[in-house]
Amino acid sequence: MVAGVRPAPQWAHRLGLAGWCAAALTFYLNGALLGGVGALMVPGFPLNPTNSIGSVAGIFEHNLAVLALISAGTVTLGLTTAGLLFLNGTFLGFIAVELLQGHQALMLVTAIGPQLPFELGAYLISAGAALRLGWSLWWPLLSRRGRGPVRWKAWLVTQGAAVILLFAAAVVEVAFSHI
Repeated sequence: MVAGVRPAPQWAHRLGLAGWCAAALTFYLNGALLGGVGALMVPGFPLNPTNSIGSVAGIFEHNLAVLALISAGTVTLGLTTAGLLFLNGTFLGFIAVELLQGHQALMLVTAIGPQLPFELGAYLISAGAALRLGWSLWWPLLSRRGRGPVRWKAWLVTQGAAVILLFAAAVVEVAFSHI
């Protein structure tokens, strides 16, 4: 150990992709909690359901833009990743509580439920990979330690899986969603 240089925390070496995805999920869930509290503070906010949600290509394009910003967390020390997950969670929490307060739980289940596992899964694995890659890139610079392996291939595989999940989410959303 070099004088004045602290070693990396023990968990940093053992934290795999699942751990980083769990960290990303905490940002999302904290946002959902804040959104739910916000909805309780402004009850009766008008939500206007529509039957025109757009095309698969339009929804897929929007979701890809969100995915790109989440992936940008690799170079922003995770700030864009955490911010977007928190923001998406806030929207979901707000909408969920508003629909539940308006006794429209069935609308919540049918409008958001079908595509939520696909979209959330894509965002979480992308965020986990971005945080993990960012850690492997930035930690050696911040701690003055030697650089470990950078897992570019793992990051590319998770991004590819996330894109496939987002396309499935867009198809499901157009086919089944109505809000």
